[in-house]
Amino acid sequence: MIQARLLEQFKDYYRIYGRLFSSPGRINLIGEHTDYNEGFVMPTITDQQFYVVMAKHGGLDPYPVIRIFSPQFNEAVEFDLFNPPKKQWALYFYGVIKEIKKRGEEIQSVDLLIHSDIPTGAGMSSSAALCVAFAKGLNSLFNLGFAPLDLALIAQATEHNYIGVQCGLMDQMASLFGKKDHFMKLDCRSYDFEQIPFDFSDLSIVLFNSRVKHNLASSEYNLRRASCERVVGIISQKKEGVTALRDLSLDDLSQFKALIDPIDYMRAEYVLEENDRVHQMVDAIKAKNLPLMGKLMAASHLGLKEKYEVSCPELDFLVDSAHNTPGIVGVRMMGGGFGGCTINLVENAQKEQFIEAMTIKFEKKYLKTALYYVTTREE
Repeated sequence: MIQARLLEQFKDYYRIYGRLFSSPGRINLIGEHTDYNEGFVMPTITDQQFYVVMAKHGGLDPYPVIRIFSPQFNEAVEFDLFNPPKKQWALYFYGVIKEIKKRGEEIQSVDLLIHSDIPTGAGMSSSAALCVAFAKGLNSLFNLGFAPLDLALIAQATEHNYIGVQCGLMDQMASLFGKKDHFMKLDCRSYDFEQIPFDFSDLSIVLFNSRVKHNLASSEYNLRRASCERVVGIISQKKEGVTALRDLSLDDLSQFKALIDPIDYMRAEYVLEENDRVHQMVDAIKAKNLPLMGKLMAASHLGLKEKYEVSCPELDFLVDSAHNTPGIVGVRMMGGGFGGCTINLVENAQKEQFIEAMTIKFEKKYLKTALYYVTTREE
């Protein structure tokens, strides 16, 4: 098993025994770009994981040193907390420790060995899984006493303050609280959630990779968030109790249309419609209404493409191709956008034929090897 192999690699590299921690990737059925608007989302976890093997080294040290080795990429990094690492990926580890120190806790020197089978840039939240796994490890190794929600907030603050992505909390919450064969309807204001059983033995969830790697910090992700916040800023001056788009109905929004930039209005309209689709999806799953589930996913993708403008030609091609391939129940782009994967609900009876047909279409169009993942939603 991979866990035993990583523990052995750690012992061979550092000459000490380590402890292994992991966190899963996530997929999101519906509710995109709603989390940072304090809205609703529906993620679940995948079988792909981020692994970190850890051990303390040395004693108490005012200048703790962090050593990281990745056998996967044969790369090693070492840094202290006064000199941020130059490698972008190592900033996640640096940020998690800094956020823990902000909360009054101390960390001594630590050795790490890392491995991930979560595809990067595929919209499966590999960065959140990294931060959560590392935060979990530090919490346990140093007996810090943080609750799971605290760890989620530490992981989110790392993305905000050290990576420059103003993400919501969906990815971190899914990684910490995700449950096998359930989608989590998460309220991104209260952080309350309901586990919705996904009891469809005749369906598979298949992800198709656009082969376009998104970088949320360098894309327009943060601009979308700023657009939504401008709308809230305008309406909150006219209507009491509005602190996020989640506090508005479509009728409320339309009343202030003349005051709002047309592009900002379009972004906000998408978010409100998407929140409503999340509620409808819960009802559709409970009723096992497959046609409605497919309709909601189609509407979600159209909104992301035309109103939120975060899709790309490759994602649109995959969605359009899936709609014209036997076996599809529902499909849309998934994640922050500008690349990543589509999420496809596919009938098991036609899953293999669906995958083969989609592979042929994608490779003929883009002359690239098609990449796909069939999720198993493990705990």
